[in-house]
Amino acid sequence: MRIKAPRADRLDKIRDIAIILHSNGGNMAKRELKRQIEKNVTPPQLNSWTMSNIKEYVAALPFLKLAFSPRLGKIHLTDTGKVLATKGDLGVPKLNDDEREILRNVILQNSRFQIFLTLFTGGRIPRDRTEFVAFGKTIKLRYSDLKTPLDSREVQGIFKNWALNTEIIEWNSTIDEYFPVLEKERPLELMYESLVEAYRKVEDKAIERAEIYKIKDIICQKYSMPSRQFYESLLEINKRYSDKVRLEVVPITMLPIQKFKIESAERFGIVTSKGIYYYLKILNIGG
Repeated sequence: MRIKAPRADRLDKIRDIAIILHSNGGNMAKRELKRQIEKNVTPPQLNSWTMSNIKEYVAALPFLKLAFSPRLGKIHLTDTGKVLATKGDLGVPKLNDDEREILRNVILQNSRFQIFLTLFTGGRIPRDRTEFVAFGKTIKLRYSDLKTPLDSREVQGIFKNWALNTEIIEWNSTIDEYFPVLEKERPLELMYESLVEAYRKVEDKAIERAEIYKIKDIICQKYSMPSRQFYESLLEINKRYSDKVRLEVVPITMLPIQKFKIESAERFGIVTSKGIYYYLKILNIGG
């Protein structure tokens, strides 16, 4: 049984491997599975797969109990792995709600990942996500500052990315800190009031606009909210308060604007069919 987490930080690739296994009856020879991965799955980071990182990604399935290997050289999906494989499509980079829920549940049951959660809770293993949010603190995931049996790769790469992608934690990009989150319904009026309050704090007076990601950082941390929920609320606010709230794409002609803002727009903005919303402007903010 593997103790340390495999070098497999992309959950969508783990999902893709489950889909390949499922399309082949739920079990395959590992040699053939590796061949199918190399042929059908886009590499997570490198230009091409290597046998080493394919091995790591295959190992992630039994590590998360999505699969098991009853005989040398063979791998079988578990019932949970089979369900995961039916909830989405091969090659889609973003997890859907069902995939996120399934993967979140298996990750939270992993004893190694539970050690990662204790970094936020002062050593206490939370019984569930509600307890994790209640006791979890905002921290910087600087490995040199942490006392943990996990290695730096697990903390700053594997587990951090798993937790972000399944909305167990969120990242405040402005101050580079991480904190527990849990999606809860909140009145749109309350979200609008919080939006205005945050806007006042971060508005760039020179251009009379605010960068959306800075508002996201404030509100998500205030409410222990996943960034996805913030962006969904912002789009709803934009519809309801269209006379006051304006979302704007990155305008190259708007000065001053640094090149890095355009490059980071896809990461920190809202990607739509109209372009990438990066700025927010609230009209008549004093009214």
